[in-house]
Amino acid sequence: MSTHDELNRRAEDGDVPAMLELAAASADLPDRVKWFLRAAQAGDATASEQLIGCRPELEARAVGGDVECQSVLGGVLLARDEDPGRAASWFRRAADAGHNEARRSLGYLLVEGAGVPKDVTGAERLFRAAAAEGDVLAQYNLAVLLLDESPWPVDLNEVIPLLESAALAGVEEAATRLGDEFDAVGDEAGALRWYEVAAEGGHIGAMFAVGSRYRDGVGVQADGVQAVRWFLGMLDMPSFDGIHEIFSMAPSLTDEQIRRGGRLAGRDDEAQKIIEMRASSS
Repeated sequence: MSTHDELNRRAEDGDVPAMLELAAASADLPDRVKWFLRAAQAGDATASEQLIGCRPELEARAVGGDVECQSVLGGVLLARDEDPGRAASWFRRAADAGHNEARRSLGYLLVEGAGVPKDVTGAERLFRAAAAEGDVLAQYNLAVLLLDESPWPVDLNEVIPLLESAALAGVEEAATRLGDEFDAVGDEAGALRWYEVAAEGGHIGAMFAVGSRYRDGVGVQADGVQAVRWFLGMLDMPSFDGIHEIFSMAPSLTDEQIRRGGRLAGRDDEAQKIIEMRASSS
């Protein structure tokens, strides 16, 4: 993996120094502003100052018709100025020019009625336009809108492929929603399959769902090792809820099952600690 790819991975995982390094190294103004914005939203004072310094040029380029700058300016106005009305006007200009991120952003404001009148039909048009061009986040947004906002009966033959496309492209929320939809129709094996996709991507709710299903044998044969694996994996988020579940399972688990689950989760030390705590309390 290149240094730049590693920085991107860290930044996407929330590493503020990596965001600042990417911003400083970028020759592209919109890209630079995006990283400064994300770092500023994480509370970094330096990023906030840099963002202020970038605003005049960003606004000038947006006024001059730079579509990417129009979309990014909308994001800054929404996140930093808390001005959804002005943000919507810039998103609309970029969306009208075919910018998919702006389409998604404006669609979100239309669904929420934030800064603009609520317009689910308008949001659907925007999401459909971006989804048709392969934008996986728009595909997810469209599926959720059809499931949650449409006044008409939902066509699952349309919705499920949209969610699957987004899930396979790494949109964890899409995989989780697929799990929910399969669960709702009683397809427990299908639900588990998609919850596992989301869990592999680090979705904490999906991790809990997968661990619980392996513990209880829902949609799969009960497997204490896999249950321990996913419950311990929640520590990466971090969340200690899975630890409580493991202790509730403890009477039915062998030491070796706990060790194997810990090994799969990359949590050997924690697994050993659970074994020792169980032994000391018996």
